[in-house]
Amino acid sequence: MQLEKIELRNFKSYSGNYTVGPFDKFTCIVGPNGSGKSNILDGITFATNVSINFLRVKRAAELVSNGFTECEVKLHITSSEKHRVFSRSYSCINQTYTYKINEKVVQSAIYTKELEKINIFAKIRNFIIYQGVLLNENVDLFNVIEKISNSVMYKDEYEKLKANHLACSKLLQQKHEKKKDIMNDMNEMNEAKDKERRFLKNMQEQEELTKKCYVLETKIKENELKKLGVEFDDISKRMCSLKEDSEYKRVKEDVSDMKKQVAKEYKEFYEIDTEIKCIREAGNKETGELEELEKEKTLLQKSIEKLRSPIDYEEYCCDEEDKRQQFEDDLFVAMEEYNKETAEEQKEECKLTLDNYERISRKEELLNEIKKFNEKKNKMEKENKSVEQNNKLKKEAKIKIDKILEELREKATPEALNQLQKLEEDMKKRESELNQFTKEILIHKAKFNISKNEIFVSGVIENLKAINGGVYGKISKLIQPTQECYEVPVSVLIAKYDNTVVVENEKTAIECINYLKETKSCKLTFLCLDRFTSTGYRNGAYGEICMDPMDCVAYENRYVGIVEHIFKDKAIITTENIEEFQNNFKAICTTNGSYYQRSGLITGGSNKINKYEENLVEELSAKRTRVLNEIKGIKNKKESFTGINIYMDKIRELEKKKETYTFEKETNIEIAMEKELERLKVVNEELSNLNVLLQDYEMAKQFIRETFRVKEKKTLAPILNKIGVETYEEYKAKIQDEEKRIDLTENLKNIETKIANLTTNDNDNDKTESEDKYVQIFNLNKKQVEIQNKLEQSKQILRMKNATYTESTRKIDDLNKKMMNNTLTRTKYAEEIKDLIGFCVLETNLQNEDEITNEYNKIAITGVNIINLLNDLKSSKYKVQQELQANVPLGLMQNDTLQSKYLKFNREYEFAKNAAQQAKAHFNEIAVHRKRLFDQYFETLQRQINSVYKKLAYSLEFDTEIHEVGKVVLEGDPFAAKNAIKFYVMPPNKGYTEFRDLSGGEKSLAILSFIFAIQKVPPFYVLDEVDTALDRDNVQRLANFITNETNGVEDEKQFLVISLKDYFFKNAESLVGVYKDQTENRSKILTYKFV
Repeated sequence: MQLEKIELRNFKSYSGNYTVGPFDKFTCIVGPNGSGKSNILDGITFATNVSINFLRVKRAAELVSNGFTECEVKLHITSSEKHRVFSRSYSCINQTYTYKINEKVVQSAIYTKELEKINIFAKIRNFIIYQGVLLNENVDLFNVIEKISNSVMYKDEYEKLKANHLACSKLLQQKHEKKKDIMNDMNEMNEAKDKERRFLKNMQEQEELTKKCYVLETKIKENELKKLGVEFDDISKRMCSLKEDSEYKRVKEDVSDMKKQVAKEYKEFYEIDTEIKCIREAGNKETGELEELEKEKTLLQKSIEKLRSPIDYEEYCCDEEDKRQQFEDDLFVAMEEYNKETAEEQKEECKLTLDNYERISRKEELLNEIKKFNEKKNKMEKENKSVEQNNKLKKEAKIKIDKILEELREKATPEALNQLQKLEEDMKKRESELNQFTKEILIHKAKFNISKNEIFVSGVIENLKAINGGVYGKISKLIQPTQECYEVPVSVLIAKYDNTVVVENEKTAIECINYLKETKSCKLTFLCLDRFTSTGYRNGAYGEICMDPMDCVAYENRYVGIVEHIFKDKAIITTENIEEFQNNFKAICTTNGSYYQRSGLITGGSNKINKYEENLVEELSAKRTRVLNEIKGIKNKKESFTGINIYMDKIRELEKKKETYTFEKETNIEIAMEKELERLKVVNEELSNLNVLLQDYEMAKQFIRETFRVKEKKTLAPILNKIGVETYEEYKAKIQDEEKRIDLTENLKNIETKIANLTTNDNDNDKTESEDKYVQIFNLNKKQVEIQNKLEQSKQILRMKNATYTESTRKIDDLNKKMMNNTLTRTKYAEEIKDLIGFCVLETNLQNEDEITNEYNKIAITGVNIINLLNDLKSSKYKVQQELQANVPLGLMQNDTLQSKYLKFNREYEFAKNAAQQAKAHFNEIAVHRKRLFDQYFETLQRQINSVYKKLAYSLEFDTEIHEVGKVVLEGDPFAAKNAIKFYVMPPNKGYTEFRDLSGGEKSLAILSFIFAIQKVPPFYVLDEVDTALDRDNVQRLANFITNETNGVEDEKQFLVISLKDYFFKNAESLVGVYKDQTENRSKILTYKFV
């Protein structure tokens, strides 16, 4: 069974429809932080009906993508037998969840039960392992077992009943001490009347009977305990017999041997696989050097291609070297002629430059000065920006510190104590108000017989009003009597509309009805406001005595149509004489609540209906809720006043930190460069003047250069054009490229020579080597197939033997359960015996077990059943108690003697004793349930922890049957002592170490093995970045464990892992990549399956 895929619809960052998967046995979910990969985990958690508190949202509406009103997640879980789809959706409009199994709508409870049938438990989240569990330095192993075993559900009741038991026992002790004091006083009385003597005699007889009852009850319990001990010994012998059975031992040894054989064959299989990979990698390494040379060759060829084309000497009809020499000779001659022709211009250019040399040099200096100024200015601007950014960050940090200091000073100043005292006074005041409101609510409930259902209905209507703005409220809330005398008759007239709600229209009414169906809350009637309009109709029979009910109530104008409908042809009269009005109206109500109908039906009596006084209970409940919230707020404020000294230290620390934030001043560029700016103005002005003075020079120079170009074109161009060049400058550039080409070509030839040598050697050697490698790999593959076939046969044999072994272990487990139940029952009886002995010592003169045994030997009668004897003694005790009560002297009835005090405190003592016994019984019952669940899972943990930790922390070649590398032991009662559970492991190359003393990575592996060993195996595990604290070696161990678990001998498991480490997820069978599309602001998915 495994999780095939997930379908997400408008869930969190996944807007639209997404299919994640199909998942393999080992799938990694990867992606940058904030991309939405953890939302896939939230989707799985949501679909398995886990509480919203674990989905990283404050309210359910945050689960729905922006712009949508509904989200849905489907889990496709497949097995060899069938395919099932678990679907859970949430609607923002109705604020409801919908659960489906194979597209069939089911209730939440059925949905959860079906998931639990496949070992997915929403309450304990047994299929998820969060990184926070592994990174928690103070992890409590007891709490881990409690949560996984679900025994934690008894924790609150356990603590409550324990406290109640202790309180009852303390009260019982106090009552007994008081009773004992009175008994001592009574014994000191010297004079007692005959009746008092009989009273004392009866009292002593009662004490004697009580002592005998305690003795017999103790012995009965001891006998039962002995029987249980005999039964326990019998079960132990049967278990020993099973374990010592030769067949069982043989099967166990066979299973152990087969496991070793399978492990050995796995090792051989992977060794051959590794050898094949090494041979292939060696061949790849030999070709690596050749590939590098090929790359270098390609780079050189590209560099040569980027150079200008070589000089073409084809115009000359001779050898290549002669062509080049001929061209150079022609060019030399042309250059001589060109120099002669331009000699005058060259002289003129030199003269022109010499004449303006000072100005030209000065211009260069000024331009350099401007350049330096701009560089300095740009540098200062960058520094200012950096200072501004730093100051901004420091300012924000100071503001945050100031806010924290302000809050801390409020708590830590001397006024804090006064504030705390004021909070205490406010708390007392609010608690007094709460008691008063509670008292009034109870009085009104008793007075008006208001049921819980009526309050519940009012709460449902308030919820409807909050959800839908078209719901206006109950009739009794919308129509209010104008005077107190009209409250009763108006209440009677609207009694039939008790559970009627006014809504805007029919659509609103249907939405409300759907909500009531989904929540299964209650049944309501709805009046649609748009269906009732005012007709203005008014009965003409109204007068001073006979009043129109519409004149007796106040309401908003928009409800006039509904009010007319309710009170049409109805009247309120102030007299009991109704004959003259009876024929004019359908119904008449008197001011005292008598209701007359035209049909002849008359309703009345002492219980007057007043809905408006009943509404007072709802108002009081609302006030009580407000006071409760205020009390909660005061408690939160009080908690914030604890540890004032800590706040003072924090204030000093923050003030020191604040002092370190010093602001840097930005450089004022205009001030800092004032002299430079003034100098710049002078430079610009001087440069402008120089440009004006050099205008003639520039024009003359331009004219001379134009002359050079004309004569070059005339003299040199015919020669240069023969090689495809236009100017002499272009020719010189080509000459330089030619020199580069020669060097690059030389390097290229050397590389080609190396490549040729390597290729030749490979051709000579590779033929034989490749043939040898091929034969070697072929033989290894053949051997690997043989080992694989052998491995499959061994696995099949192991399954068959394991089935027989499992049947024997099942019988042993059944006996273990019986032994556990027997132990729990014996523990319970031992507690009861202890209590009986305690009561006996407390109430009688017997002080220890030996005295109780001696007393039993005195009262035991041979051949008489002690249970029947006990019943007879209890009957006699009851008669003595009745006689004792009858023999109380007259004065004692007036509570003025010690006997009356004794009777009073004896009754209180008996009540206290019964309460203590009941509290003890309830506490024992819960304790037994809690301990049974805890022990069941703890025993599983002790059996599994060694093998699971071996798989996680050690490699396959480790002997899994000999060495013990992990164990869990109890050192005391885990329910009473802290850290009573000790977890010891032996990491590789280390000795036994308590897990709390391990390093971060070793501790993470230990906790993982702890969780894997105790869990009920779900169809899949989701690991949320559990590799965070693991180094590379431990990550590889975890990856190997997951790989072995997904391809193991026993039932294969499935792992979905969220990870950011490439050397972890490279071991996976497939990857699910998640990234955030910034343009659409939603997550998207890429899936990659490794071959």
